[in-house]
Amino acid sequence: ITGINAGLSLLVPLGSRFVFETGLGYEKRGFRADSSFTDRWYKDEFSAREIHHYITIPLQLSFRLKQWGENKLWSWAGLNYGFMVAAKAIYTRTFYAHGDYVNESNYSYDPKIGLIQANAKNPAAHKYINLYAFDTGLKTQLTYTWKDKYVVRAFYNYSLYDASAIYSQKTGDPVLHQHTTGLTLGVIF
Repeated sequence: ITGINAGLSLLVPLGSRFVFETGLGYEKRGFRADSSFTDRWYKDEFSAREIHHYITIPLQLSFRLKQWGENKLWSWAGLNYGFMVAAKAIYTRTFYAHGDYVNESNYSYDPKIGLIQANAKNPAAHKYINLYAFDTGLKTQLTYTWKDKYVVRAFYNYSLYDASAIYSQKTGDPVLHQHTTGLTLGVIF
């Protein structure tokens, strides 16, 4: 799933080599899972996609690694707090018989987002909600600023929370952790 990462940041200098960042952002994340079943005469293909929309607040600390005049290389690390505001689930099933296409069926719905996460102590929560609203991620970034004006960032965000409201009854483990990587372009005002 192609994501989107946009927002406004507030950068607070903490001396000559450190900067604290916070702000308000929007992130579109998601996943896709494909599977198929084949026997001698039939083939079923399944595709599942979910798209999640978050409002985020970063709390990160940066260290300047290198400076060449007005150009700088920064290393960032910290937390990225997210609140899921919308989601969409899309399922597709394609059926073949004797090697020939028979039909395709599509199903989509808007998952219910809630504040309760199912776990071993609260297994029934998944009956009322499909996705957990809160997310906290560990975010790292490598940032290059050119002429103290233009910004290019490569980032990686590892979600600490399970986005689903369901847990594995077999192991008690979470079902869905989101990992996102990307590139951000920006301008400093």
